[in-house]
Amino acid sequence: MLNEILEAYRRSGRFVRACPWVVLAAVAVELAQHAAEISLGIYDSKAQAQAMEGAPLRMGISHGKVLVLALLGYAVARFLAFDDDARAAVRLEPAAMRLFGWVLAFGALWTVIGLDGRPMLMALGVDGRTAGIAVAVVAVDGFVLQVMLAPWKIAAPLGNPAIGFTRSIALAWRHLPWGLGFVLLAVLPVMALHYALFLGAIGHGRAVAWVMATLDALVVGYLGVLLIAVEYVFARRAAAANGEALLPAAERTGGGAA
Repeated sequence: MLNEILEAYRRSGRFVRACPWVVLAAVAVELAQHAAEISLGIYDSKAQAQAMEGAPLRMGISHGKVLVLALLGYAVARFLAFDDDARAAVRLEPAAMRLFGWVLAFGALWTVIGLDGRPMLMALGVDGRTAGIAVAVVAVDGFVLQVMLAPWKIAAPLGNPAIGFTRSIALAWRHLPWGLGFVLLAVLPVMALHYALFLGAIGHGRAVAWVMATLDALVVGYLGVLLIAVEYVFARRAAAANGEALLPAAERTGGGAA
């Protein structure tokens, strides 16, 4: 597993170097969210951070950020599958874009559940504690599901219709314990840094908040790439174990590698 984790980090770094402007789009949206947070006083104190956590401005930008990070999936998956080719990463293939549209739609659904689930339940009369528990349970189940859908999410931007939603689950479920451990171990260090920068900026003045927020935006840009690289490595493993490839046959004969 260590070799796979190192591969995910190494190839994420290659993508950042090869396609910096793609990553900077995610960095810019994250920085815009932090600017909104600073204007709302979220970094002034823990009490203010809790009070403004669900502010409409912050939540609106959060939705946009998730979309931008999801769009990274197209470029990163293609970059990795086509032997770290930056041109293939940004090439807009009609079939791939059509398949990837379904991945984006599914991601949008989970974004609404994750970001809006609690207030929506409370608007329906569910108390805050119960709504929070319900959303937390769905989030845990969603994490497991997202790991099982990694082959689909990677194959779609490659233009491979053979690995759809249900086929992805069939490929991945036998490898789920390994996949869950792999994803957690690979992502947790960068995720921990992300939260440490956020929490460390609270209560130290707005100048410090701006410095920490800028660093965090860079971390989030890399984290977005890393998440896709981790999914790619697991998806490749699950597909290969079942004698399948992530790239469609036409691309494999054309020299791509998956």
